[in-house]
Amino acid sequence: MDSMESRQHLEQLYREAIYEVDLPAGTVAFQVGAALPPALPVPLALVTAWNPGNERPGEPANRAANRRLEAELARRGLPFFPARGRDEAGAHVEPSFAIVGILREDALALARSFGQAAVVYAVAGGAELLWCEAGPAASA
Repeated sequence: MDSMESRQHLEQLYREAIYEVDLPAGTVAFQVGAALPPALPVPLALVTAWNPGNERPGEPANRAANRRLEAELARRGLPFFPARGRDEAGAHVEPSFAIVGILREDALALARSFGQAAVVYAVAGGAELLWCEAGPAASA
């Protein structure tokens, strides 16, 4: 698979995924391009350290990377909630963090530092997919 096919495949997976955020009042779910639940605080970015880019390092390495991400969020004093992205069947789940109030650029920089290809960024108008590579076509 070349890089364009890989990007298109990843984009399809991100767009089909269901994103869940564990808020104190309960779990809310949403998808890129769909209306957001009213309970979801915005702006909000979903960032993970799981499966960076096209790599699949295995569960122990993914858990360790996500622990490092969680420690970094705490070190920065960023408010966050446990979250995850999953396929519709729930066969593939990637633990994430929903970071409340983070700026788009800061979310991208954080995700880049953990080798991620993209982040989901939610604002009042809905959720969008932001690609971590630089350039004018970085958001979709």
